[in-house]
Amino acid sequence: ETKLTIENCVFRQRIDSDPKNRDDDGPYILLHNNSVVAYGGLMYNYNAPYADVYMHVVDGNRQQGFGGLFVQELKRLAYEQNKVPAARCHIKNSASRKTLEKAGFVVCGYLLVGDVSL
Repeated sequence: ETKLTIENCVFRQRIDSDPKNRDDDGPYILLHNNSVVAYGGLMYNYNAPYADVYMHVVDGNRQQGFGGLFVQELKRLAYEQNKVPAARCHIKNSASRKTLEKAGFVVCGYLLVGDVSL
């Protein structure tokens, strides 16, 4: 369990009057000083009992801790729903990996792609 905090931040479910950048912004947002700094959600449509975390930190708000805080709150939400939080990122995406690790995720494997010769 992590206990990340940032002053003047609120994690909550999105409401219709909240601004959206795209249709797939997700049902949850992180506000800092009443501005959306991150958005995303949990995917439940496969891989039960896992809830896959997805998120995006709005440009201009990166490397300030918002991503780790947002992921932490999505994990908390997954546990409240009796789901196991899960996440993945590209092996070369060190920023995403560090964000996930800051929120308490640990690397548990790697997906290797290639051809198998018999």
